[in-house]
Amino acid sequence: REFHTLPLPDPLPIDGEEPEEISACSDYTDPGARAHRGRTDLSGNVEEQSDLDTRRPGDYTITYTVTYRGRTAHATRTVTVRD
Repeated sequence: REFHTLPLPDPLPIDGEEPEEISACSDYTDPGARAHRGRTDLSGNVEEQSDLDTRRPGDYTITYTVTYRGRTAHATRTVTVRD
Protein backbone atom coordinates (compact mmCIF):
# COMPACT_ATOMS: atom_id res chain seq x y z
CA ARG A 1 0.00 0.00 0.00
CA GLU A 2 1.40 3.39 -0.98
CA PHE A 3 0.63 6.64 0.83
CA HIS A 4 1.02 10.10 -0.63
CA THR A 5 1.46 13.12 1.61
CA LEU A 6 -0.59 16.06 0.46
CA PRO A 7 1.47 19.23 0.23
CA LEU A 8 0.90 22.07 2.65
CA PRO A 9 -0.32 25.29 1.06
CA ASP A 10 2.65 27.63 0.68
CA PRO A 11 2.17 30.45 1.35
CA LEU A 12 -0.26 29.74 4.19
CA PRO A 13 -3.61 31.53 4.01
CA ILE A 14 -3.60 34.44 6.44
CA ASP A 15 -6.64 35.95 8.10
CA GLY A 16 -7.24 39.70 8.07
CA GLU A 17 -5.65 42.27 5.83
CA GLU A 18 -2.26 42.11 4.12
CA PRO A 19 -0.72 44.59 4.51
CA GLU A 20 -2.22 46.07 7.67
CA GLU A 21 -1.90 49.61 8.95
CA ILE A 22 -2.40 50.70 12.55
CA SER A 23 -1.89 53.86 14.58
CA ALA A 24 1.07 54.10 16.95
CA CYS A 25 0.33 53.11 20.56
CA SER A 26 -2.86 51.31 19.56
CA ASP A 27 -3.69 47.74 20.52
CA TYR A 28 -3.08 45.16 17.84
CA THR A 29 -4.49 41.66 17.74
CA ASP A 30 -2.92 39.49 15.09
CA PRO A 31 -5.65 37.66 13.16
CA GLY A 32 -3.22 34.78 12.50
CA ALA A 33 -2.84 32.22 9.75
CA ARG A 34 -4.50 28.90 8.97
CA ALA A 35 -3.02 25.60 7.89
CA HIS A 36 -4.73 22.46 6.64
CA ARG A 37 -3.44 19.32 5.02
CA GLY A 38 -6.40 17.60 3.50
CA ARG A 39 -8.96 17.38 6.30
CA THR A 40 -6.35 17.77 9.05
CA ASP A 41 -6.47 21.21 10.70
CA LEU A 42 -2.94 22.26 11.59
CA SER A 43 -3.81 25.84 12.53
CA GLY A 44 -2.90 25.20 16.18
CA ASN A 45 0.62 24.29 15.04
CA VAL A 46 1.29 27.58 13.24
CA GLU A 47 4.16 29.43 14.88
CA GLU A 48 4.40 33.20 14.72
CA GLN A 49 7.51 35.38 14.85
CA SER A 50 7.42 39.15 14.94
CA ASP A 51 9.33 42.19 16.10
CA LEU A 52 6.17 44.36 16.02
CA ASP A 53 6.39 47.35 18.36
CA THR A 54 3.15 49.33 18.26
CA ARG A 55 4.85 52.23 20.09
CA ARG A 56 7.32 52.90 17.26
CA PRO A 57 6.27 53.94 13.74
CA GLY A 58 7.65 51.74 10.97
CA ASP A 59 7.09 48.63 8.90
CA TYR A 60 7.12 45.27 10.67
CA THR A 61 6.87 41.71 9.40
CA ILE A 62 5.01 38.86 11.04
CA THR A 63 6.17 35.45 9.83
CA TYR A 64 3.99 32.35 10.18
CA THR A 65 5.47 28.86 9.88
CA VAL A 66 4.02 25.38 10.16
CA THR A 67 5.83 22.07 9.77
CA TYR A 68 4.01 18.79 9.32
CA ARG A 69 5.58 15.44 8.48
CA GLY A 70 8.78 17.05 7.24
CA ARG A 71 7.07 19.66 5.09
CA THR A 72 7.15 23.35 5.95
CA ALA A 73 4.96 26.21 4.77
CA HIS A 74 5.28 29.93 5.46
CA ALA A 75 3.41 33.21 5.16
CA THR A 76 4.19 36.81 6.02
CA ARG A 77 2.15 39.85 6.91
CA THR A 78 3.42 43.44 6.86
CA VAL A 79 2.09 45.72 9.58
CA THR A 80 2.77 49.42 9.21
CA VAL A 81 2.63 51.48 12.41
CA ARG A 82 1.80 55.12 11.60
CA ASP A 83 2.48 58.06 13.88
